[in-house]
Amino acid sequence: MKKIFPALLTILAVLTIISCRKHAAYPPGTHFLGFLSDRLIKINQTVIIYDSTAIRDSIDFIKPPTSRIYEWKITPSANTATWSGTYKNGIATLAFGKSGYYEVMANIYDSATHNYLARTSTVEVRVGSDTLFPSYAIYADDVLKISPTFSIGSTNGGPTVTGLQLICSTTRQYDYSEPYLVLQNTSTIGNNSYSFVFSDSLKLTSYPYAMGYNFLTQVDQALDLPGFTSNMTVSLNITWLNKVYSGTLTLTGQAYPNSYIINWDNSGAVRFTN
Repeated sequence: MKKIFPALLTILAVLTIISCRKHAAYPPGTHFLGFLSDRLIKINQTVIIYDSTAIRDSIDFIKPPTSRIYEWKITPSANTATWSGTYKNGIATLAFGKSGYYEVMANIYDSATHNYLARTSTVEVRVGSDTLFPSYAIYADDVLKISPTFSIGSTNGGPTVTGLQLICSTTRQYDYSEPYLVLQNTSTIGNNSYSFVFSDSLKLTSYPYAMGYNFLTQVDQALDLPGFTSNMTVSLNITWLNKVYSGTLTLTGQAYPNSYIINWDNSGAVRFTN
């Protein structure tokens, strides 16, 4: 059993209560299930199902009542895994290892006596043929765009420049970037030099959670340049898709925002936009 719960608070912002059967089809006392995620998911992507009859307030999602125990039933039962540590208390986070249609329901028992209390409605989860992975390869023809941006702070005398960042963005669009798909990189800071090495893959930091289905967007990442001050020229090396691109960056003493000079060959796959 694996606890993967931090993304749940983000998912609450897009709460959608879905029931695939009419309430009239169930006997009195039935607890009705809802979804905290899409019910159309990929293989290995989690779906979050909860007891909408008993869990109503936001605090219940963080700390669900423990007076009831839920025994979940999944049909067919093969190729499934329970991820959430709160599944016994009314919130089941499930991942499926095979595409298809699955029905989910639970019997509810008293946690002290284990006497039967009620049952839930049955909901359907559809698992598509695509697979959710922890990381995704960067397209071989992708171009990294870089925009220098000043960090602005404030003093008693008004706004002041506190540093320079390089805002990097892919040109190609990727699935599930919202905003949990990130550009992985390592950095080395030397004497008047900065080197950044980007991975050839994008990491899905919310894995196995993902919001939306077939949502495409570019992926951004900010690079900090600590110690880069006025009247200073530094060498800049960026490794992108296993190739090194180099140039210089000068921070002058001129007024913001026109206070940097870039010496860079923009014909390659790493390009400055201003």
